[in-house]
Amino acid sequence: MTDDWTAIVCSRGHGCRTIRVPRAAPSPEMLEWEARRHRNEVEWWGANLDEFAARLPRLRHICGDARAARLVRDVIAAVRRERGPDEAVIARDRLMDIWRGRRGRP
Repeated sequence: MTDDWTAIVCSRGHGCRTIRVPRAAPSPEMLEWEARRHRNEVEWWGANLDEFAARLPRLRHICGDARAARLVRDVIAAVRRERGPDEAVIARDRLMDIWRGRRGRP
């Protein structure tokens, strides 16, 4: 059981206050769905690496650093499985440059 933030806004427009409320643990079905979604996402980004590199800064902003780092790591592993270690090294270097804010040629 974890806690989640919930905002309650005053109906008169006086501001809002934030309270912490309990959140139920995710069900096993939801965990399996999330794992499938992640596998599909990794497979798609691995096949479309140029698009992934172009969208990485925005994905990082939306998803956060931890989830984006996991996605990058898994995409590089997918590239290694599909195209070999040399392509994986090139993909890793390219994505690391974008992660650090250095934009190079695609």
